Amino acid sequence: MAGEICARCGRPEASRRCPDCGEAPWASARPCDSLRQTAIFEGALRRAIHRYKYDGMKCLADPLGEMLTAWLEGSSAKWREFDAVVAVPGSRARGWELGFHHSHELALRVARFLELPLLQPLRRLRGPGQMGLSRQQRLENAHRIYGARRNPPDIRGMRILLVDDVVTTGATADALAAKLKALEASSVRMLALARTVELS
Repeated sequence: MAGEICARCGRPEASRRCPDCGEAPWASARPCDSLRQTAIFEGALRRAIHRYKYDGMKCLADPLGEMLTAWLEGSSAKWREFDAVVAVPGSRARGWELGFHHSHELALRVARFLELPLLQPLRRLRGPGQMGLSRQQRLENAHRIYGARRNPPDIRGMRILLVDDVVTTGATADALAAKLKALEASSVRMLALARTVELS
């Protein structure tokens, strides 16, 4: 993606004043250490993600996963310095309905590319989704609907790459990063396929 972005969350056209991170994003301390996306959630990519996520077209996991791995391949070395990959947990009901968990399939392809384990220390609890909520509401809701598994894998000291399909404000990234750091992960970064944002 061309143009200046927020140094912390990757929001386009927000290098100095980020509506999601505040006026000095480089100085803000947040649970998610860094967040990036491969593209804006629009056009053909938006349609592909909808077919994958809502219509159950699992065959799109490969080309969408390739977008993530291509971004990692072309990124700086720090975006390949991880110890494990973690997918944003999906709801059990949606997984049964589709036959797969969309973020898990993407994270699996990223883990294979990086030759790292795909771990599942978190789980999705019951509760409403994030659609239509403000950033503050999303953050509060994410803390309620995600939690650690009863017997999570040991991630103490690990550098975690969190993988999702779409990011809006970064509230979910911060909530999940906080839970991973409560399990003593040393750092958490998120990479998403796309970002929903209105550019000026």
